[in-house]
Amino acid sequence: MSEHSGVAIVGWNSQWPALARAEAARLTAVAPAVEHIGSTAIPGLVAVPVLDLIVGVDNADAYAEAVSAAVEKLGYRPADETETIGWVGIHLRRDGNPPVDVWIVEARGHEWKGAIAFRDYLRTHADEASSYARAKRRAADGAPTRDVYAERKRATMETLDARARRWKAQHPKS
Repeated sequence: MSEHSGVAIVGWNSQWPALARAEAARLTAVAPAVEHIGSTAIPGLVAVPVLDLIVGVDNADAYAEAVSAAVEKLGYRPADETETIGWVGIHLRRDGNPPVDVWIVEARGHEWKGAIAFRDYLRTHADEASSYARAKRRAADGAPTRDVYAERKRATMETLDARARRWKAQHPKS
């Protein structure tokens, strides 16, 4: 693990998918659409050691607050850091080893589709995942907070997001 003034980037941990599945199983009690996203969901990719799970609700305006309250009963609290990179939704965190971030968004909405496309694209494009890893390391170098880290990698993420969405549109089953 390398520590970068408040932001730690670590090598991929093969236990992350199983830990994410276990946490997703807890969350399906309150929302049936749960997916493991982010760098910890991409085998081999370096990551800030926080599991990211996206929770989809059918109607964000009607259900997000109710689901948020149910998720909070599972030990989550509103996240202190925004790191939304333009997302519309609710961000909650559960401390632990590793910590878990939950993003409550509209199922099959813009954020949901983008997060799944991004994950699936990097899982199938090793060259892009390697490029993203380099950008993550540069962004973490000297970053005092995760928000600064997120801002520093914003341009790379936006570029990859656009590529991933185009790719997913052409490969919907991937």
